[in-house]
Amino acid sequence: MYEDPHHGEGKSIENDTSRQVTFSKRRNGLLKKAFELSVSSSLLEASSLNLQALASKG
Repeated sequence: MYEDPHHGEGKSIENDTSRQVTFSKRRNGLLKKAFELSVSSSLLEASSLNLQALASKG
């Protein structure tokens, strides 16, 4: 048993196929979020560098 913050206490998934599908969906969701964060971080870093370059020219 585990505690899911959104759905309360959960139950173990007994069916192997269902468990694999659930795992795959969660893994893909986490990978998507990680990619989005890396893109956001890159954009923030690029913006910061552009502002620093503009400030040094001024």
